[in-house]
Amino acid sequence: MKIGLSSGCAYKLFNKIAKDTGLNLENDYLNSVICIYRLLQKKIKFNAFELILIDKFIKHYDLSLENYIWLKNLDYFSVHLMGEYKRKILDDIERFPYIDFLICHIDKKNNLPPTFFYKYSDKILYENIDFVKYDFKVKDNICFDIAHAETTGDIKDQYVEYRENIKEIHISRHDLNHKIINTHHLPLNKNMYSFEEMYGLNKLPIIIESTCNSIDELIKEFKYVKKVIFNKE
Repeated sequence: MKIGLSSGCAYKLFNKIAKDTGLNLENDYLNSVICIYRLLQKKIKFNAFELILIDKFIKHYDLSLENYIWLKNLDYFSVHLMGEYKRKILDDIERFPYIDFLICHIDKKNNLPPTFFYKYSDKILYENIDFVKYDFKVKDNICFDIAHAETTGDIKDQYVEYRENIKEIHISRHDLNHKIINTHHLPLNKNMYSFEEMYGLNKLPIIIESTCNSIDELIKEFKYVKKVIFNKE
């Protein structure tokens, strides 16, 4: 069982946690964010983590030794690439310990340099995006986003269509009544959904993307997803 959090889950809590713990988000965003999830892991027993890299926020990629070791010891670690990639993305990625997969939104594929694809072709997962249904190539490995799929048709039908190529799952819900970004990645426990008939889902790494307003809400979300996907308390 591999279940964990995206670094976007607790972004609403970053400033408060940083203030309470003395972390410096402005000058060392990358290490501060990882430290926040190290702290959260003491309350939420996750073994997987997906780090969102948004180049406009990150001034350097020098990991602290403690953070490097923490990432290395996870059962599953993926990196979600977002932004314009103006930095030398190859150099940046190589500063991390072993990465299971690199996630790229399918519509941003051309933002990455050809050298990146050459080196990491076997690690790149293309993520389905919201409101636009792409025809993935046969050889494309996929990160299947439940909330995004909710906006482009029946979730189960799309899961079955892509199943052979799916290597990771993003879990959250979408408010289909509002086509704005603030309705992305809502907590699953507030918008119940049945995952019956989605065979093999519990054998894939599950990354929770639900954005929560408190640590208690995040704990509740983690427990709910663990229950409905893995049938474990």
